[in-house]
Amino acid sequence: MSFSQLMIESFSKFLIFFIFVAFLFLIFLTLFTYSFQNRKLRPVRKLAPYMITLIVISFSLQLTSRYFLFHYVITELRNPQSMVTIDGVAAPQDVREYLSDVFANRTQSKMSGSHPINTAELEIGKDDYSLVLFLRQDSRDKELYWVFLDKGRIQGNMTFIKIRNSEILSVN
Repeated sequence: MSFSQLMIESFSKFLIFFIFVAFLFLIFLTLFTYSFQNRKLRPVRKLAPYMITLIVISFSLQLTSRYFLFHYVITELRNPQSMVTIDGVAAPQDVREYLSDVFANRTQSKMSGSHPINTAELEIGKDDYSLVLFLRQDSRDKELYWVFLDKGRIQGNMTFIKIRNSEILSVN
């Protein structure tokens, strides 16, 4: 199993780890505020380097896992031996090339005030492994799609992509 596949399978674990570190950071801030008010800075000075290290490691792991996830997606979309389906229908090579360019030009932000509506399922895989991404159309900008790793919104969206020709996905 490649490192990219390991990162894809473990992304939810990295996300949980990131949330855990953020929770520890909130505890640290509470402790820091309390210690600063009572002029007891000694325990905070001992704890600060560990907390900063944990936060940096967690943030780095999340960014690394995202990078390898989308690197894997782009690589497999361009690989003619991999199987790519959109809502269960095999995607032709020109659509795969277009989608690889779209994922290469993804963005991490969008205008607020909208929500995802229609869903298309993009499955990318080989003989031994497959990855399912859910592309959900934006309610305001019909060319913008939210990319989810899971069907629900518990983990949040991964990124946003712009697909000029939405007929490629044949979203219902």
